[in-house]
Amino acid sequence: LDAITGVAPPGATRVVRLARFPAVVRDVAFKVDSALSAETLRDTIRQARVSDHLVDMTLFDRFDPKHADGRISLAFRLTFQAPDRTLVDDEIHGAMLKVTQAAAAVGATPR
Repeated sequence: LDAITGVAPPGATRVVRLARFPAVVRDVAFKVDSALSAETLRDTIRQARVSDHLVDMTLFDRFDPKHADGRISLAFRLTFQAPDRTLVDDEIHGAMLKVTQAAAAVGATPR
């Protein structure tokens, strides 16, 4: 370990405590106007504060089927986790409803 820490830049070593409670992962896809960016949709959902337990939101798919209506599909993987307990289904379900409502505010519909 001394050899490894000797070549790492100062401040590069970071220790992260492993989570004691499991994360819940949900995937959701939306049809959106092609002018709407994934970043805008992601920011809209984050700003809606759908859950205090939303710890990560990653775009994992962008599908452009070239439909005449100009809509594309954006799919996100959402990770929820509480530091002090296991989340229950009702909490996740409520958060996912809020995600859908927030997305609807910018014209996104679930796919």
